[in-house]
Amino acid sequence: AGAQAQNITGLFAIGTHQVMSTEEMETRAGSSVVSRIACHSFDCHDEQAFVHLGRTRRGTRVTVNRIAAEAGLRILIGTIEPHPQAGYGGGFKNLLPGLAGAESIGHNHLLLPSPDRYNMIGTMPVDNPMRLDLEEAGRMFEGPTFILNVVLDPQLEPVAVLAGDAVAAHRAGIEISRAIYGVGLPRPV
Repeated sequence: AGAQAQNITGLFAIGTHQVMSTEEMETRAGSSVVSRIACHSFDCHDEQAFVHLGRTRRGTRVTVNRIAAEAGLRILIGTIEPHPQAGYGGGFKNLLPGLAGAESIGHNHLLLPSPDRYNMIGTMPVDNPMRLDLEEAGRMFEGPTFILNVVLDPQLEPVAVLAGDAVAAHRAGIEISRAIYGVGLPRPV
């Protein structure tokens, strides 16, 4: 049972960050994984590797890695932790910005409630235009997309593993992450 190694491709969803070497991929995923399945580090500037999926309601032109777009199934692996722009990491964030073209990433990252509010760390998705936009983009992919996300404690020990729908499971993980990293205030600020 299960997928054969030759039918699995690992894409390192690094957005605009530097393309990873084989050694860096082995450090992240383990040499046994990198040697058994096809692994690729994403390059957001390699326009030959992209397909266009459409535009979001917020105007983001969704251009993404062709391998991810054409996959019969996507499993997004990551962590759910406070993030300065997306509110929380994880979920569909692996696709946009993770596997999107530079233009798509740039537009998505500019979706803030106001020009003077850059830090969106810990905001709930309903209050975060960037998160809502990347989730809309994630729903543009054909076929199923699931997450396997982990919530870590401050010592980087796993507290919870969330799997399933990329939005529903992510929302459940946010609640766990908020309980760990959130701080109550006596009044709104």
